[in-house]
Amino acid sequence: MKTLKIAASLALMLSMGLSLNSCKKKEVDNDTQSSVDLGTAKLGYSTILPVINQIGIDDEGVNKTGFDICANVYYTTADTVMDWATDVIGIAVDYGTGCVDTDGRTKSGRILLTFTDTVWTVPGGKITATLENFYVDGIRYDGTAVATRTGLQSMSFRLDNGTCYTDSWTILYDGESTITQTSGFNTPSTLSDDVFSITEDLTCTNRDGRTFTVTTQTPIVKKVSCKWITSGQVDVTPTGLNTRSFDFGSGTCDATAIVDINGNRFTFNMN
Repeated sequence: MKTLKIAASLALMLSMGLSLNSCKKKEVDNDTQSSVDLGTAKLGYSTILPVINQIGIDDEGVNKTGFDICANVYYTTADTVMDWATDVIGIAVDYGTGCVDTDGRTKSGRILLTFTDTVWTVPGGKITATLENFYVDGIRYDGTAVATRTGLQSMSFRLDNGTCYTDSWTILYDGESTITQTSGFNTPSTLSDDVFSITEDLTCTNRDGRTFTVTTQTPIVKKVSCKWITSGQVDVTPTGLNTRSFDFGSGTCDATAIVDINGNRFTFNMN
């Protein structure tokens, strides 16, 4: 009789356990941290290419004061003659202790440029950019980028060891982009009218230590005159979670972005 009572108790417990498990709700995937951190990383890294492209197009521009950026531009190599066939030329884009740039963002530190191979506007032209104590709106951005000209108005852009951080968090950001300049090409000394269309494949790590990948669905549009990315859509896939859609907007210059996770839409500001 005792054995039967124990068996009956076990059966009841198992039944209750199954019942409780069947009533548990499936965990909702609403983690937007990777998407938020992607927006934060892009705020700084998207400001680099327009500047180095402008300087590269006007290859004698470092002798002038016509650039519409707040940085001081000067040679870092003794050789200042642009003999592209034989020389390696170094140029610094120096924001000093801080100034408000063409895109409305406050920048400090330096972008160190190395020009090699051939004239930047010719396919095969290459510029390497190294960030030195470089801050955008109080966030530090590190890394080395290599821009390679692939056509008259197109280029590839590779960022390695990308790290943006404050005292309280760190985001890792690496990958390759294919970029087309869609506006402003004929006015090389005017940066504010430049517009770039971007597709990219990225591997990143958010501030919580979760890795995520980024692939472009609709090209991202960056207008230099705007503080934010104005349009474009990418897929963000955090490790262990579903792919979510990140929509930068439909063309308006504002901070609003939308993340769609399994049909659930979350709106946030990319400040």
